[in-house]
Amino acid sequence: MEGEVYVIISRVAPDYTAPAAIDGLTYSGSAQALVRAGSTAHGKLLYSLSKDGTYSETIPTGTDAGEYTVWYKVAGDSNHKDSQPESVTATIAPKTVTATVTVGGGSLTYTGDPLKPNVIVKDGDTVISPEEYDVSYKDNVNAGTATVTVRNKAGGNYTVSGSATFEIGKAASEVRTAPGANAGLVYNGGKQALITAGTALGGKLKYRLGETGEFTEALPKATDAGTYTVYCMVEGDGNHRDSEVQSLTVTIDKAKVTVKALDKRIYTDDKAPDLSKPVLDKDYTVSAMFGEDALTGDIKLAYVDANGTEITPDTAKVGKVIIRASGLTAPNGNYTVVFVDGTLTIDERPVYTIKATAGIHGSITPSGDVDVLHGGSQTFTIAANRGYAISNVKIDGVSIGAVKSYTFENVTGNHTIEVTFMKANGNPQTGVMVDEVTGEYYVG
Repeated sequence: MEGEVYVIISRVAPDYTAPAAIDGLTYSGSAQALVRAGSTAHGKLLYSLSKDGTYSETIPTGTDAGEYTVWYKVAGDSNHKDSQPESVTATIAPKTVTATVTVGGGSLTYTGDPLKPNVIVKDGDTVISPEEYDVSYKDNVNAGTATVTVRNKAGGNYTVSGSATFEIGKAASEVRTAPGANAGLVYNGGKQALITAGTALGGKLKYRLGETGEFTEALPKATDAGTYTVYCMVEGDGNHRDSEVQSLTVTIDKAKVTVKALDKRIYTDDKAPDLSKPVLDKDYTVSAMFGEDALTGDIKLAYVDANGTEITPDTAKVGKVIIRASGLTAPNGNYTVVFVDGTLTIDERPVYTIKATAGIHGSITPSGDVDVLHGGSQTFTIAANRGYAISNVKIDGVSIGAVKSYTFENVTGNHTIEVTFMKANGNPQTGVMVDEVTGEYYVG
């Protein structure tokens, strides 16, 4: 019996040596093979980083630190079938470095806010990406030395730490309100503040009187008249530097002392007042001074003409004459002496009227309106007729009794004199006397 027999020979599972993870891998910034190659004589050993991904004979590589799963399988030859995918785990560890930390951005100045300058972190000459680390700051508000510290982020390529310091400089202080010179200061014997206070930002405003000495917060004061220079500056606080020194000029004027000749008044033909021995507050005045200060020298008062030449007043005519004071000087540089002229006024001598009236039975001599010059005197004589006596005499309406005469002395105004008489017989009154020579009656 003849015929063909078919025999089927099935492919068998391949034999292979599995790939092994490479130990001790550390991040280097470059791609690194993750496994040592496996081997097989029954086909090709293929690799992939994904179970269901594309497989190839190329050994998988990794760059970043982390854990990798490397899948492999055998693509069988004609006598061997493909194997099922299997895996091996490989790890690239983060690189541990003590980094060089450099602060960028130039100089920094206090602002009152936290300052966070950029930093550059290097692994040798390699700049580490900012995504690899966190940055923290310390003492980064106030002027002085601040610290920046870097720490690696979890899951990154580095185990990194490092720090650096940077300086925060003081900011400029500022005169916010400038001090002002006090105007209108005049010597008064006591200390006077020369300026009004200013205000400052970033420190204390301080003052100094003159070019030397310490600056203090007290406002400068001075007593004597003169021109003063006040210097001021801001003494910066811990976050501000001192300001430039500024200055301003203040003046205390001299006090004015007024010496005034007092006015005088006379009438024509009077003698001009004697000025040879002037008396304070009678012939002249001196305005107030301070403390024990007093004018020096001897006061002199004199009559002068318009040119300042001394003269003797002509009192025979109406007019005005200058009375000039001189001779006194200031005791020190705190005063200015001002002399103020007085005036001698010569007025026309006035004439006053004395009205003299007599009742019946007698007479007054002179009688009627009698003119008398200012300062003059006038005597009046009173006589009763025979058989009558003087009853009463009134001066300016006021009785002075039964007098036979009356004299007005130093007349300075108008006056009246009135005389009345009474009968001397038939009903004689007590006290009525008879003049034996003339036979006239009068009251004794």
